[in-house]
Amino acid sequence: MNKILKRIFKKILEKALLISRVRRGLDEVCRFYATTPIVKEPDRMNFTHYLPDTEERIKRLRRLINKRPVVILLHGASIRQLEQRITELKNCDICYFGLNICWPVEKYILKKISRRLSVVMKSGDPGGDMDNIIDFLERPGDNIFISEKQSFQEKKIPEGFNLDKFIKKYDKKLLFFTSTFTYITMEAGLSLRIPSMEYPLDFPRQDSFSILLSLAVIGGASLVVIFGGDGGRVNTEELYFRETGPSNPDSIVERTAEKLMIGTKLFNVAMPLMLEKIYKIYNLKPVDIINCSEQSHYTPLKKLSYDETIALLKSL
Repeated sequence: MNKILKRIFKKILEKALLISRVRRGLDEVCRFYATTPIVKEPDRMNFTHYLPDTEERIKRLRRLINKRPVVILLHGASIRQLEQRITELKNCDICYFGLNICWPVEKYILKKISRRLSVVMKSGDPGGDMDNIIDFLERPGDNIFISEKQSFQEKKIPEGFNLDKFIKKYDKKLLFFTSTFTYITMEAGLSLRIPSMEYPLDFPRQDSFSILLSLAVIGGASLVVIFGGDGGRVNTEELYFRETGPSNPDSIVERTAEKLMIGTKLFNVAMPLMLEKIYKIYNLKPVDIINCSEQSHYTPLKKLSYDETIALLKSL
């Protein structure tokens, strides 16, 4: 009998302790919400988190694009067909964007029509490609380099490189954003906290393509077309175009392909949400976004064939 009473008393005590812990937890939550002010979104976009005069930098991006179609040249193997057909776009007034290891795309494709990239983005490891970045910024005429300040501080940079001097020297050609770890929640549909009026150039830290695409829209492109936007392996033996990808053993290439697919899945979930927020906070009308990769794994983007895409660009 004593054993039974002890067992009952033990259960009562455990419940009492559990209730006590829950109450303490609720008290802490209540205190948190009682002392934490509700942050109201500002009426105007706040660009003070970024480089000085970032609002003017966005205006320069818009002047550079000048309401033209933007073509984003990515590294997927499907862009090889553009290498063969780029001369069909010779007389088209297009603003060309490049991402990361974009110099081979410029060398083998744009050079055929005596064109160059107007906008280049590299945020993953800019220090590892500093010679090419400096060469790009030293070119005469207008162009813009997109990155984020934190990436220069986290990654290895050349000896003697000074970020403050770099920013001062190329000030008029720089646009920096901020990438942030974020969560996508399932509450009354999917939602993202960023970008926002308070942080208009903060983006989820994921596929760099999603950020470059966002900036093309923010820059006022009349149309955005992506070449090489495969998002993974398509119906080719190659994963990347020429030397834009790793020249490693097959096992490493396959791990790269797996990692790329993870990024693509995140893009597929987040990109529609990002565009919805961008259109709202920047007061922009939705723009057509075309992916010229019919087997692409990027599901939110409209896919067209090369014939259809080139005909569309030539008609503008």
